Amino acid sequence: MADYPKGPVSHSQVSGYLRCSKQFELERISQYPAPPAWYFIGGTAVHNATEAMDRIDPIPIAYSPEEIAKFWSDAYEAEIEAQFLTWPADEEWLKFGRKGSEQGHAYWFDRGLEAVNAYWAWRLAHPEFLLESIEERFDVVIDGIQFTGRIDRVFQTPKGRIIVDLKTGTRRPESGLQLALYRMGYELSHGLPEGHSGASGGWFMTKDGELHFEPIAPFTNRVLSGILKAYLAGVRQDVFLPNVGPACFSCAMKQACAAVSGPTPEALRYDSLLRS
Repeated sequence: MADYPKGPVSHSQVSGYLRCSKQFELERISQYPAPPAWYFIGGTAVHNATEAMDRIDPIPIAYSPEEIAKFWSDAYEAEIEAQFLTWPADEEWLKFGRKGSEQGHAYWFDRGLEAVNAYWAWRLAHPEFLLESIEERFDVVIDGIQFTGRIDRVFQTPKGRIIVDLKTGTRRPESGLQLALYRMGYELSHGLPEGHSGASGGWFMTKDGELHFEPIAPFTNRVLSGILKAYLAGVRQDVFLPNVGPACFSCAMKQACAAVSGPTPEALRYDSLLRS
């Protein structure tokens, strides 16, 4: 795919390619049509609900349980309505959970409400974290590569600036690559020399309601530029290898993946492994 991407590179592209380049191909290049997944709907709604709360009260105030529930239910129902426009048959929406559990509307309503409560409890417990920006977008160029992103939160703390990404999953990311890319985007968009933002990075895990700091110092701009170049080289040379493992169970692309499902009609149409 010599002309991919047609626009800027994003972290979601890079992380998706690193996680499983075959899933990346099926979703982004071949565009296999799969119904929305409830984990995506729930995660997006958690982001939207917490964003709304932070925008209204950048210095957090105590809300009643009913008020928090209203923030959550409004965001959840809005995201469901948005998905109806793309895939009206909601009985087909994916309910994959760990170990074969079914995680649909009711599951994510409860889990999402817990996540929003956990985030706001943390905000109230840490007044020393001063909110600098919410969903801050950047569009920068590094070594000729256009790179774009949106940072969930940037906080100023007594120990310096911290770039925070909210995660609604059960496991923390395996590396700080995303946070490092966002730190680079933040500094370039603000005209700061590398390292002069003093920014560290952290994941806010809604599962435990805690902020987990992540080392990002090894990811210098030179290293990050090399990763972006390697990503583009792999995509443009059609290098799409399946990363078969436990995550395949909940992958929305599995029916079209020959390495997981064999030569299904979907795989014959969408998976480049089966093209002569």
